[in-house]
Amino acid sequence: MPRHASLQGEELVAHVFVAASAPSWEVDRTWVLDLWHRCSDRFGLDAVAGHDRKPPDELTATAAPGGLLALRGGTGSGVHQVALRRLRDVVVLSVVRSPGAGQPEGWSELEAEWDAVLRPPTPGVVGEVRILQARLADPAARLDPAALGPVVEAAAGTPGEWARTGVLRDAVPLGPFAVWEVPDPAQTAWDTRAARRLIVVAPADGDDQLSAWTWSRGTPELTPLASYLLHAAKLRYELRVRAAAMVRDLRVSVDAEIGPLLRLTDEVATGRDPDVRALSAASARLVKLQAGDLGLANRSSRLREMRRTVEIAARNMAAYRGPEQPTGLIDDDAGLADWAARQLDNDVTYLEAALDRTRSVVALADQLVQRGLQDRRERFNLGLTGVVGAVLMVLAAMQSLKLEFTLPKPLLAGVVSGLGALALLVPALLVRLAAPDRRSSRAFVSVAVALLAGTLPWIVLSVRANAAGTAVATVPIVGWGVVVAAVAAGVTWLVLRPWSATAACSAEAG
Repeated sequence: MPRHASLQGEELVAHVFVAASAPSWEVDRTWVLDLWHRCSDRFGLDAVAGHDRKPPDELTATAAPGGLLALRGGTGSGVHQVALRRLRDVVVLSVVRSPGAGQPEGWSELEAEWDAVLRPPTPGVVGEVRILQARLADPAARLDPAALGPVVEAAAGTPGEWARTGVLRDAVPLGPFAVWEVPDPAQTAWDTRAARRLIVVAPADGDDQLSAWTWSRGTPELTPLASYLLHAAKLRYELRVRAAAMVRDLRVSVDAEIGPLLRLTDEVATGRDPDVRALSAASARLVKLQAGDLGLANRSSRLREMRRTVEIAARNMAAYRGPEQPTGLIDDDAGLADWAARQLDNDVTYLEAALDRTRSVVALADQLVQRGLQDRRERFNLGLTGVVGAVLMVLAAMQSLKLEFTLPKPLLAGVVSGLGALALLVPALLVRLAAPDRRSSRAFVSVAVALLAGTLPWIVLSVRANAAGTAVATVPIVGWGVVVAAVAAGVTWLVLRPWSATAACSAEAG
């Protein structure tokens, strides 16, 4: 017995679109195959003559007409089928439930059974559309969306203003149809919704045309409405990706990092020496925002790709909707496509401006850091030149005055070793100053300090032995030398740690 006297042949057509090139493809592929098997089991579907019963596990592209990978159908009364297609970079699973005698006859029961086989979508699910369709019960009745509003509202079980927004699609060769889109209260983001719910009502004698528009034209290819909805789903998928990209948040983060860095550069403009550590740390944070998978450069290029995808989707939507003037949901989709294109253009412009600003500020900071390091090296070289000049002058004076110092051999060996360690420490400090972000330079200085400190017990014990007139004990010299050298190396390593912190920021940014 019909559920609603004004309607007959209440049916459900559903299409699920899954991106076959998404990073989550392995998870998405498993989700699609599981849905295929659940539909087959729950709806009692089996092989259809002339078609593959089981889709390939990898769901790879096929040369079969319409990209059809597999098809199953019901053996009882009514029409119950599930089809799986691969269309370039998208896998499409389609289901039709047209009950026969003794089977559930209302949209509510059909939707409940469809909900029972669905699972939460994986990241690559582009969209899901369910079409509740029927025909007028009275052959003489006029297809009037305004008059049918209360009827479809009751049949869908979802009250709301949407029932008064139906439009008449009167295009040829398919039509006329009365069409509504039913909002889902659970979806607050209307422009980026992943699931859509449509109602299509045809005249009493329009069953063949209705099927040819929503389900099948007797060929493996997708119907015009399904193809249109596929590209509309791609449009909204790109908008969801754009929302997840948080472009505005990235721009705010960039501006938040640029501010302190500019203040540091302003301090340099007043004549103060650049704070190399602060500049390096701030620059490293900006470089991190600029690079990486979520950085300015990558997101900017991704947005340009999205802009192109939206343009292609809009063009395909226009091709599949036919020559009629856009109305209703098709008009909404066309407006959304125009808005999305403008927003993506704006996003790209703002991100590229932020990227240019970041590059300029980072380049300025790098110049100031290099200037600061150069100033340090010059001051160090100046001091080193003075020390070396003083030593040379003393040695020259000693030679000219014929001054001689006689040291015991153990003490002389200790003094010479200490001078050698000091000579090694000088270039180690220069290397550290030139490359403060390298652990190797930190280790070089620590080793040089350890060697210099290790000679101190040698000199002290040699002096004591010489004053006491006793022989120098080798074991205490070696033991104390190792202990003092180890302590000196450890202390030096810890003292130089602040420079390594700057290095860590730079390494993380890289």
